[in-house]
Amino acid sequence: MWAALPTDSTVHRPPPIKTPPLKISLDEYSRCSGCGAQPSGTSPTSWDACKIYTLQEAFTCEIERQICPTSCSGGRYRFIGPDCSKIGLFNYNNRLLFTHDLLNDYTLCYTTSETPFTAWVTVTQTRYDQFSPGATFVSEEIFRAAWFSFTPLQCFGLEMQCPVCGPEPPVVIFDGVTVAFGKKHLTGSLKPPTVPDEHSPVRTCRSVQGQAAITDKSLRGYIRKVVTGRSLLVSTQELGNGDHEEHSSSDVEEGESSAVPKKALKEVVERIDLIPAVSEALSKIDKSLGSLFHRYCGIQRLAEKRHSPRPMIQLFGEVSNFWFM
Repeated sequence: MWAALPTDSTVHRPPPIKTPPLKISLDEYSRCSGCGAQPSGTSPTSWDACKIYTLQEAFTCEIERQICPTSCSGGRYRFIGPDCSKIGLFNYNNRLLFTHDLLNDYTLCYTTSETPFTAWVTVTQTRYDQFSPGATFVSEEIFRAAWFSFTPLQCFGLEMQCPVCGPEPPVVIFDGVTVAFGKKHLTGSLKPPTVPDEHSPVRTCRSVQGQAAITDKSLRGYIRKVVTGRSLLVSTQELGNGDHEEHSSSDVEEGESSAVPKKALKEVVERIDLIPAVSEALSKIDKSLGSLFHRYCGIQRLAEKRHSPRPMIQLFGEVSNFWFM
Protein backbone atom coordinates (compact mmCIF):
# COMPACT_ATOMS: atom_id res chain seq x y z
CA MET A 1 0.00 0.00 0.00
CA TRP A 2 2.86 2.42 0.78
CA ALA A 3 4.28 1.96 -2.73
CA ALA A 4 0.97 2.41 -4.58
CA LEU A 5 0.18 5.49 -6.64
CA PRO A 6 -3.16 7.34 -6.33
CA THR A 7 -3.94 6.35 -9.93
CA ASP A 8 -3.28 2.63 -9.39
CA SER A 9 -6.25 0.34 -9.73
CA THR A 10 -7.70 -0.86 -6.45
CA VAL A 11 -6.49 -4.37 -5.61
CA HIS A 12 -8.12 -6.45 -2.91
CA ARG A 13 -5.70 -6.85 -0.03
CA PRO A 14 -6.76 -9.27 2.69
CA PRO A 15 -6.17 -8.06 6.25
CA PRO A 16 -3.06 -9.28 8.13
CA ILE A 17 -3.43 -12.78 9.55
CA LYS A 18 -3.15 -13.09 13.32
CA THR A 19 -4.59 -16.61 13.66
CA PRO A 20 -4.48 -18.75 10.48
CA PRO A 21 -7.19 -21.36 9.68
CA LEU A 22 -6.83 -24.88 10.99
CA LYS A 23 -7.51 -26.39 7.54
CA ILE A 24 -6.90 -25.06 4.03
CA SER A 25 -8.93 -26.72 1.27
CA LEU A 26 -8.45 -26.86 -2.50
CA ASP A 27 -10.37 -24.19 -4.39
CA GLU A 28 -10.98 -23.04 -7.95
CA TYR A 29 -7.55 -21.33 -8.08
CA SER A 30 -5.60 -24.43 -7.04
CA ARG A 31 -2.77 -25.29 -9.44
CA CYS A 32 0.31 -27.44 -9.81
CA SER A 33 3.42 -25.29 -9.43
CA GLY A 34 5.18 -27.22 -12.22
CA CYS A 35 2.68 -27.42 -15.07
CA GLY A 36 -0.31 -25.42 -13.82
CA ALA A 37 -2.69 -28.41 -13.89
CA GLN A 38 -5.99 -27.98 -12.06
CA PRO A 39 -7.31 -30.47 -9.52
CA SER A 40 -9.31 -33.39 -10.86
CA GLY A 41 -12.65 -34.25 -9.35
CA THR A 42 -12.00 -37.98 -9.81
CA SER A 43 -8.57 -38.18 -8.15
CA PRO A 44 -8.31 -38.61 -4.38
CA THR A 45 -6.93 -35.87 -2.14
CA SER A 46 -4.99 -36.03 1.08
CA TRP A 47 -4.60 -33.82 4.14
CA ASP A 48 -1.05 -33.15 5.26
CA ALA A 49 0.59 -30.97 7.89
CA CYS A 50 2.05 -27.61 6.90
CA LYS A 51 3.68 -24.65 8.63
CA ILE A 52 2.36 -21.10 8.38
CA TYR A 53 4.84 -18.34 9.22
CA THR A 54 3.48 -15.00 10.43
CA LEU A 55 5.28 -11.90 11.67
CA GLN A 56 5.44 -13.10 15.29
CA GLU A 57 5.12 -16.88 15.35
CA ALA A 58 4.58 -20.05 13.34
CA PHE A 59 1.42 -22.21 13.28
CA THR A 60 0.83 -25.81 12.25
CA CYS A 61 -2.29 -26.62 10.26
CA GLU A 62 -3.54 -29.03 7.59
CA ILE A 63 -3.57 -28.44 3.85
CA GLU A 64 -5.43 -30.41 1.19
CA ARG A 65 -3.29 -31.71 -1.69
CA GLN A 66 -3.75 -33.83 -4.79
CA ILE A 67 -1.09 -35.67 -6.82
CA CYS A 68 -0.53 -33.98 -10.20
CA PRO A 69 -1.86 -36.32 -12.93
CA THR A 70 0.61 -35.11 -15.59
CA SER A 71 3.82 -36.37 -13.93
CA CYS A 72 5.42 -33.02 -14.82
CA SER A 73 8.34 -33.53 -12.43
CA GLY A 74 9.92 -36.37 -14.40
CA GLY A 75 8.44 -39.36 -12.61
CA ARG A 76 8.48 -37.87 -9.11
CA TYR A 77 5.33 -36.85 -7.29
CA ARG A 78 4.31 -33.20 -7.55
CA PHE A 79 1.20 -32.04 -5.74
CA ILE A 80 -1.57 -29.63 -6.64
CA GLY A 81 -2.17 -27.22 -3.77
CA PRO A 82 -4.48 -24.31 -2.91
CA ASP A 83 -3.56 -20.78 -3.97
CA CYS A 84 -4.39 -19.16 -0.57
CA SER A 85 -3.96 -15.57 -1.83
CA LYS A 86 -7.54 -14.62 -0.93
CA ILE A 87 -6.86 -15.36 2.72
CA GLY A 88 -3.52 -13.51 2.75
CA LEU A 89 -1.18 -16.51 2.46
CA PHE A 90 1.57 -17.36 -0.02
CA ASN A 91 1.82 -21.10 -0.63
CA TYR A 92 5.51 -21.74 -1.29
CA ASN A 93 5.58 -25.55 -1.64
CA ASN A 94 2.45 -26.92 0.10
CA ARG A 95 4.51 -27.43 3.24
CA LEU A 96 5.74 -23.91 3.96
CA LEU A 97 3.30 -21.01 3.77
CA PHE A 98 4.04 -17.35 4.51
CA THR A 99 1.61 -14.54 5.29
CA HIS A 100 1.54 -11.61 2.90
CA ASP A 101 2.22 -9.14 5.71
CA LEU A 102 5.40 -11.07 6.61
CA LEU A 103 6.73 -10.93 3.04
CA ASN A 104 5.65 -7.31 2.64
CA ASP A 105 7.47 -6.45 5.85
CA TYR A 106 10.80 -7.35 4.27
CA THR A 107 9.86 -5.38 1.15
CA LEU A 108 9.16 -2.36 3.34
CA CYS A 109 12.45 -2.76 5.22
CA TYR A 110 14.73 -3.10 2.22
CA THR A 111 13.04 -0.28 0.27
CA THR A 112 13.37 2.18 3.16
CA SER A 113 16.82 1.14 4.45
CA GLU A 114 19.72 -1.09 3.48
CA THR A 115 18.40 -4.35 4.94
CA PRO A 116 19.99 -7.59 3.67
CA PHE A 117 18.22 -10.94 4.02
CA THR A 118 20.62 -12.06 6.74
CA ALA A 119 19.82 -9.13 9.03
CA TRP A 120 16.07 -9.34 8.48
CA VAL A 121 15.91 -13.10 9.14
CA THR A 122 17.92 -12.56 12.34
CA VAL A 123 15.50 -9.86 13.50
CA THR A 124 12.51 -12.07 12.71
CA GLN A 125 13.99 -15.00 14.62
CA THR A 126 14.55 -12.70 17.61
CA ARG A 127 10.92 -11.59 17.37
CA TYR A 128 9.83 -15.23 17.35
CA ASP A 129 11.88 -15.85 20.50
CA GLN A 130 10.17 -12.90 22.16
CA PHE A 131 6.56 -13.69 21.28
CA SER A 132 6.74 -17.48 21.01
CA PRO A 133 9.69 -18.96 22.96
CA GLY A 134 11.07 -22.06 21.30
CA ALA A 135 9.63 -21.28 17.86
CA THR A 136 12.06 -21.15 14.92
CA PHE A 137 11.89 -19.20 11.71
CA VAL A 138 13.05 -20.57 8.35
CA SER A 139 16.64 -20.25 7.17
CA GLU A 140 17.87 -17.31 5.13
CA GLU A 141 18.10 -19.45 1.97
CA ILE A 142 14.48 -20.64 2.23
CA PHE A 143 13.09 -17.19 2.97
CA ARG A 144 15.07 -15.64 0.09
CA ALA A 145 13.67 -18.24 -2.32
CA ALA A 146 10.13 -17.69 -1.01
CA TRP A 147 10.37 -13.89 -1.26
CA PHE A 148 11.69 -13.98 -4.83
CA SER A 149 8.87 -16.38 -5.72
CA PHE A 150 6.32 -14.04 -4.15
CA THR A 151 7.41 -10.73 -5.72
CA PRO A 152 6.61 -11.61 -9.39
CA LEU A 153 3.00 -12.26 -8.35
CA GLN A 154 2.43 -8.64 -7.28
CA CYS A 155 -0.08 -6.79 -9.43
CA PHE A 156 1.26 -3.33 -10.27
CA GLY A 157 -1.05 -2.58 -13.20
CA LEU A 158 -0.16 -0.51 -16.26
CA GLU A 159 0.74 2.61 -14.28
CA MET A 160 4.24 1.31 -13.49
CA GLN A 161 5.69 2.44 -16.80
CA CYS A 162 7.02 5.58 -18.42
CA PRO A 163 4.14 7.64 -19.89
CA VAL A 164 6.39 8.66 -22.82
CA CYS A 165 8.53 5.59 -23.56
CA GLY A 166 6.01 2.90 -22.59
CA PRO A 167 6.79 -0.37 -20.79
CA GLU A 168 10.16 -0.94 -22.52
CA PRO A 169 12.21 2.29 -22.63
CA PRO A 170 15.49 2.12 -24.58
CA VAL A 171 17.47 3.45 -21.59
CA VAL A 172 16.79 2.88 -17.89
CA ILE A 173 18.82 4.61 -15.14
CA PHE A 174 18.96 2.99 -11.70
CA ASP A 175 19.97 5.01 -8.67
CA GLY A 176 21.93 2.94 -6.15
CA VAL A 177 21.87 -0.70 -5.11
CA THR A 178 18.85 -1.85 -3.12
CA VAL A 179 19.63 -5.53 -2.55
CA ALA A 180 22.88 -6.11 -0.70
CA PHE A 181 25.83 -8.20 -1.90
CA GLY A 182 25.45 -11.98 -1.87
CA LYS A 183 26.84 -13.89 1.08
CA LYS A 184 29.51 -15.54 -1.07
CA HIS A 185 31.06 -12.10 -1.72
CA LEU A 186 31.38 -11.24 1.99
CA THR A 187 34.96 -12.45 2.33
CA GLY A 188 37.98 -11.02 4.12
CA SER A 189 39.34 -9.63 0.86
CA LEU A 190 36.23 -7.53 0.09
CA LYS A 191 37.15 -3.86 0.50
CA PRO A 192 35.75 -0.56 -0.76
CA PRO A 193 37.20 0.46 -4.14
CA THR A 194 38.69 3.60 -2.55
CA VAL A 195 41.08 1.67 -0.30
CA PRO A 196 44.61 1.71 -1.83
CA ASP A 197 47.05 -1.19 -1.70
CA GLU A 198 50.47 -2.04 -3.11
CA HIS A 199 48.98 -2.72 -6.56
CA SER A 200 47.08 0.58 -6.80
CA PRO A 201 48.18 2.76 -9.73
CA VAL A 202 49.89 6.03 -8.85
CA ARG A 203 48.75 9.06 -10.80
CA THR A 204 50.07 12.56 -10.31
CA CYS A 205 47.47 15.13 -9.40
CA ARG A 206 47.22 17.97 -11.86
CA SER A 207 44.48 20.44 -12.63
CA VAL A 208 42.89 20.31 -16.06
CA GLN A 209 41.75 23.59 -17.52
CA GLY A 210 38.47 24.13 -19.28
CA GLN A 211 36.34 21.55 -17.48
CA ALA A 212 33.37 23.84 -16.95
CA ALA A 213 30.17 23.18 -18.87
CA ILE A 214 30.42 26.80 -20.12
CA THR A 215 34.01 27.92 -20.50
CA ASP A 216 33.19 31.66 -20.62
CA LYS A 217 33.55 32.79 -17.00
CA SER A 218 31.71 36.07 -17.61
CA LEU A 219 28.75 34.28 -19.19
CA ARG A 220 28.52 31.91 -16.22
CA GLY A 221 28.36 34.92 -13.92
CA TYR A 222 25.65 36.58 -16.03
CA ILE A 223 23.54 33.40 -16.01
CA ARG A 224 23.81 33.11 -12.23
CA LYS A 225 22.90 36.77 -11.83
CA VAL A 226 19.75 36.40 -13.97
CA VAL A 227 18.38 33.15 -12.47
CA THR A 228 19.26 33.72 -8.80
CA GLY A 229 17.93 36.26 -6.32
CA ARG A 230 14.64 38.11 -6.11
CA SER A 231 11.94 37.30 -8.66
CA LEU A 232 12.08 39.62 -11.65
CA LEU A 233 8.29 39.98 -11.56
CA VAL A 234 8.32 42.89 -9.10
CA SER A 235 6.34 46.07 -8.79
CA THR A 236 7.12 49.46 -7.31
CA GLN A 237 5.00 48.55 -4.29
CA GLU A 238 7.11 45.43 -3.66
CA LEU A 239 10.25 47.56 -3.90
CA GLY A 240 8.93 50.15 -1.47
CA ASN A 241 7.83 52.61 -4.19
CA GLY A 242 11.46 53.36 -5.02
CA ASP A 243 10.58 56.01 -7.66
CA HIS A 244 9.71 58.51 -4.95
CA GLU A 245 12.63 60.57 -3.76
CA GLU A 246 10.94 61.87 -0.64
CA HIS A 247 9.57 59.77 2.20
CA SER A 248 7.59 60.87 5.19
CA SER A 249 8.62 59.83 8.64
CA SER A 250 5.81 57.28 8.69
CA ASP A 251 7.12 55.60 5.51
CA VAL A 252 10.71 55.06 6.69
CA GLU A 253 11.43 53.24 9.92
CA GLU A 254 14.15 54.53 12.16
CA GLY A 255 17.55 53.22 11.09
CA GLU A 256 16.39 52.36 7.55
CA SER A 257 17.62 54.08 4.41
CA SER A 258 15.34 55.13 1.58
CA ALA A 259 18.15 54.18 -0.83
CA VAL A 260 17.51 50.45 -0.32
CA PRO A 261 14.41 50.29 -2.58
CA LYS A 262 16.25 52.21 -5.29
CA LYS A 263 19.18 49.83 -5.03
CA ALA A 264 16.86 46.81 -5.35
CA LEU A 265 15.12 48.34 -8.36
CA LYS A 266 18.46 49.07 -10.00
CA GLU A 267 19.55 45.45 -9.47
CA VAL A 268 16.36 44.11 -11.06
CA VAL A 269 16.77 46.39 -14.07
CA GLU A 270 20.39 45.30 -14.53
CA ARG A 271 19.38 41.63 -14.44
CA ILE A 272 16.61 42.18 -16.98
CA ASP A 273 19.03 44.02 -19.29
CA LEU A 274 21.33 40.97 -19.25
CA ILE A 275 18.65 38.53 -20.47
CA PRO A 276 18.93 39.15 -24.28
CA ALA A 277 22.73 38.89 -24.22
CA VAL A 278 22.64 35.68 -22.17
CA SER A 279 20.03 34.14 -24.46
CA GLU A 280 22.07 34.97 -27.56
CA ALA A 281 25.33 33.69 -26.06
CA LEU A 282 23.74 30.40 -24.97
CA SER A 283 22.26 29.90 -28.45
CA LYS A 284 25.74 30.18 -29.95
CA ILE A 285 27.02 27.48 -27.57
CA ASP A 286 24.03 25.19 -27.96
CA LYS A 287 20.85 26.02 -29.84
CA SER A 288 18.62 23.87 -27.63
CA LEU A 289 20.07 25.36 -24.44
CA GLY A 290 19.53 28.88 -25.74
CA SER A 291 15.98 28.00 -26.76
CA LEU A 292 15.22 26.72 -23.26
CA PHE A 293 16.56 29.90 -21.68
CA HIS A 294 14.61 32.10 -24.09
CA ARG A 295 11.40 30.17 -23.50
CA TYR A 296 11.44 29.88 -19.71
CA CYS A 297 13.68 32.75 -18.54
CA GLY A 298 13.43 35.23 -21.41
CA ILE A 299 11.91 38.65 -21.87
CA GLN A 300 8.71 37.26 -23.40
CA ARG A 301 7.99 35.29 -20.22
CA LEU A 302 8.44 38.45 -18.15
CA ALA A 303 6.08 40.29 -20.49
CA GLU A 304 3.48 37.59 -19.87
CA LYS A 305 4.06 38.03 -16.11
CA ARG A 306 4.88 34.36 -15.64
CA HIS A 307 7.48 33.07 -13.21
CA SER A 308 10.31 30.88 -14.48
CA PRO A 309 9.76 27.21 -13.49
CA ARG A 310 11.94 26.09 -10.60
CA PRO A 311 13.39 23.10 -12.57
CA MET A 312 14.62 25.53 -15.25
CA ILE A 313 16.19 27.81 -12.62
CA GLN A 314 17.95 24.81 -11.11
CA LEU A 315 19.10 23.64 -14.55
CA PHE A 316 20.75 26.94 -15.49
CA GLY A 317 22.12 27.31 -11.98
CA GLU A 318 23.88 23.96 -12.34
CA VAL A 319 25.06 24.70 -15.88
CA SER A 320 26.71 27.89 -14.67
CA ASN A 321 28.30 26.27 -11.60
CA PHE A 322 29.00 22.60 -12.28
CA TRP A 323 32.47 21.38 -13.23
CA PHE A 324 32.79 18.13 -15.15
CA MET A 325 35.43 15.82 -13.66
